[in-house]
Amino acid sequence: MKTIPDSKSRTSFRYSLVVYALTYGISACARQYNTTRRTVQHWVRSYDAQIGVESLKNKSRVGQNHPQKIPEETRQRIIAFRQKTKNQLGARPIINLLGLKCSAKTVNKILKQNGMIKPRPTKWKKRWDMSKIRAQYKPFQKIQIDVKFLNDVPECYPAYCKGDIPKFMISARDYKSGWLFLAFSNKLDPIATGIYAQYLIHNLESAGVDLSEVSFQTDNGTEFVDRLRYHRTFFQDILSGQVEHIIIPPASPRYNSDVESFHGRVENELLKLEDFDSFPDFMSKAFLYNIYFNIFRKNRNRNNQTPADIICQDNKELKPTNFIIPPILCDNFRKNYLSINDPVYFNGLPLNNMTTKTENCAAKSANYCIFMHHRKSLTRPF
Repeated sequence: MKTIPDSKSRTSFRYSLVVYALTYGISACARQYNTTRRTVQHWVRSYDAQIGVESLKNKSRVGQNHPQKIPEETRQRIIAFRQKTKNQLGARPIINLLGLKCSAKTVNKILKQNGMIKPRPTKWKKRWDMSKIRAQYKPFQKIQIDVKFLNDVPECYPAYCKGDIPKFMISARDYKSGWLFLAFSNKLDPIATGIYAQYLIHNLESAGVDLSEVSFQTDNGTEFVDRLRYHRTFFQDILSGQVEHIIIPPASPRYNSDVESFHGRVENELLKLEDFDSFPDFMSKAFLYNIYFNIFRKNRNRNNQTPADIICQDNKELKPTNFIIPPILCDNFRKNYLSINDPVYFNGLPLNNMTTKTENCAAKSANYCIFMHHRKSLTRPF
């Protein structure tokens, strides 16, 4: 018996002992199982045919009328309070709120006896629960925006030192479908994010999205809000009157889990994988990866569907091709960083011998024309 590991196997062993004793007798059973007649008699008397195998489990050795046993009234208070708080509060908060004098071990025992302690949910179970909430949203109803540093990736750091890669990547991702929008900048401030927000808002409106139902969700970074002086930033002024702005709690990146998880994927699938010879080469490869991510790349946490598939299934009036917008370099639209008659490099340093390279840069030519066409809708001049 002592070598049997768990109680379930011990109960089965006792049941086989009882069956053998009732069939061949007490003495024969004692010899067969290498035990005493007294032990066999004990389990034969304990067996109840109406209850079955459960009657052979170990009984509690504590007296049912123990002087230190917790009163039944207190037990019911603990159970009722646990149910009232949706099985969320632990033993110590229950003791403090109810003013009990028992130990946390006793309260945990009561909760466990009544099946009120559930195992901690696994990571995949949390994702499954959040996928049910995500299904209630519409495409582009909530867009998560965040910024990723590009100067801390060892594989592309040499290209960054040569000026072929910008310093920051501004990524926006739709919460429902996972559709991705990209932008880049070399200065992390509300002006850069505000420029991209206006560019994104205009393209969403042109694609047929109702802006009254759209919300942009960001963290508390200084590129979005002024958390020290509580002044309105350029980014907030851009969103005012157009879309809703949601700010997540401080130090809670899990609220922006979709866009945060993308930052890990883009390193493995683009930044560490490709070689960048020039800045136009980087912008073109970033644009191609953006198209691949939205049209062809399947997401396992979204039923193995692409963002384009989800948009087509949820709203047939929206065409995924209308949301394919090229990434922009926000620095090109700063008044202090760009002059049409005097071309400059994207990091703000004049390069007279690289005029041809700068003028051929996709972020300087095409993106500048696109944004200047919609510049009148901004609430504040650059």
